[in-house]
Amino acid sequence: MAVRSPALILGYGTGLSALLFAFSFTGGTLYGYQKDPTVDEVSRKEYMRKNRRRPIEQTVNELGESAHVHAPGYEQRRAQRIKEAYGIDVPTHGASTS
Repeated sequence: MAVRSPALILGYGTGLSALLFAFSFTGGTLYGYQKDPTVDEVSRKEYMRKNRRRPIEQTVNELGESAHVHAPGYEQRRAQRIKEAYGIDVPTHGASTS
């Protein structure tokens, strides 16, 4: 008759609970969720990109202008700020370089 130690029993229980959690987390399968076989993966990804895309104006309004994210008209606003602060005329380009 073999006597099992409490540490061994707790270890087996922990391992079993981790395995059952993974099984439950993946939706009852250890291979992940099942994709729809009738939908082409490329068209699904293209749809997701179009569906999730935001206009640049909305992004700039939420995040603000930073080092590499500029809203339309940034060059003119920048030139105006520099002129007000330092009195220097900055040439502006018609198109943004970013």
